[in-house]
Amino acid sequence: MSSNFTIEEASFDDWKRVVDLCTETDRWSFTYDDFPVWKKAFGEDKSRFLAAKASENEASADGDVLGFVCMAKFDPNITTIGMYYVQPKYRGQGIGTQLFEKIMQDSKAQGRNICLNGISYMSEKYAGRKGLNNCADWILSILNINGGADTSKIAHLAGNSKVVNISDVDVAKIAAYDQSVAANIDRSKLVEAWLNHPAAWSKVALDGNGSVVGYGAARMVTLDRLVFGPLYANDKATAAALIKAILDHDTSLPTRRIQFFSPSTNDDLFDVLELLSGGNCDDGGYFVSQFTGQLLTIDIKKVYAVSDHALGFI
Repeated sequence: MSSNFTIEEASFDDWKRVVDLCTETDRWSFTYDDFPVWKKAFGEDKSRFLAAKASENEASADGDVLGFVCMAKFDPNITTIGMYYVQPKYRGQGIGTQLFEKIMQDSKAQGRNICLNGISYMSEKYAGRKGLNNCADWILSILNINGGADTSKIAHLAGNSKVVNISDVDVAKIAAYDQSVAANIDRSKLVEAWLNHPAAWSKVALDGNGSVVGYGAARMVTLDRLVFGPLYANDKATAAALIKAILDHDTSLPTRRIQFFSPSTNDDLFDVLELLSGGNCDDGGYFVSQFTGQLLTIDIKKVYAVSDHALGFI
C-alpha cells in the first residue's frame, strides 16, 4: 500500500468519510459542518485540507480515504495543523508521514511558527521528529460529563454578567475580546464563522457597561456529544453564567455527553463542572500545545475551553 495512494485536495465527501472513520476508531469529536465553517473562516488562501486516497485498484470496502490532515494560517506568522488521521490498518506505512510533510511544506518555507495540539501518546514524536518541541507549561485536558448536567447547581455561581445572544452584540466587539485573550492575534473571521456554526449554540456575556467579558459556544458532534469551545471568560462567575445559559437554551442539551477541552491550570472550570455534574466529571486524556517556534503569550486564566482543538491554537 505504501506506494499505492495519492495525496489530493480533500472534498466535502472525503471529510465526511474521515469524520465517520475517526469517530469509529478513535472517538474523535467532530461534525460534518466543521469543514464548511473552516472554509468560510479561513478561505482558500489560508487553509488547506488534504486526503490520502487509495488508487482505484486498492480501494476496498473501507473506502478510498486512507488519511487526512488540514492546516490554517493566522497573521502574522502562525500556522495550525489538525485532524491528522490515518486509518489504523494503514498506519506505519508512510502515509501519515507524507501527509504531514506536505501540509507543513509551505509554512516551513515561509518560516512560520507551526503549532498543533498533539494527543498525549503522539506528543514526543511530534517534538522529536517534526520539530514541534516548544510545549506549553500546561496540558489540554479533556473533561467529560457523562451522566447529565443540572444547571440549577451552578445558578448561585453566576455573577452579575448579562448573557445575551450573539445577534445582540456587534461581532467586532466579540472579536476584540477574543484578540485580547489570544495573544493579540486577529481571529475575527474565525470568531464570526464559529459562533454561527450551524451545529452550535453561542452566547456572549456583558458587564454593566455593555463591554464583552466572555463568550462561548457549544456544538453537537458525533456520538451525540456536546463540545464546548470556545469558552473564554474574565472569571469563574462569568464562565458559569455562560455554561448555564447555553445548556438552558435547549432542554435536551444537559442530557448529552458534554466535553470541554480545557487548560489544566484552570481549576475554576473543574469546580464548576463538579457541581454541574453532581461529582461525575471525569478525565478523558489530554493534548499538548506544541510549537516549532516561540510560545504565544495567551491570557490563559480566561480560557475555560479552547476555541477548537483541531485548528485553534487556543
